[in-house]
Amino acid sequence: MTLPYLQTLAMNDLESACQVSPELIGGINCLKGRLTCATVAEAHGMEWSAPFA
Repeated sequence: MTLPYLQTLAMNDLESACQVSPELIGGINCLKGRLTCATVAEAHGMEWSAPFA
């Protein structure tokens, strides 16, 4: 079921694609130089923030 996600990403910018398919947000670990995955950040003792906050 990867093709529909690829098509959504190809037709939109990342933020819009995540609005169309919110499940994509779980695949973002970093964005614009910030960690966006709590699990990754906690494993490395770093701060994180939500992708589109």
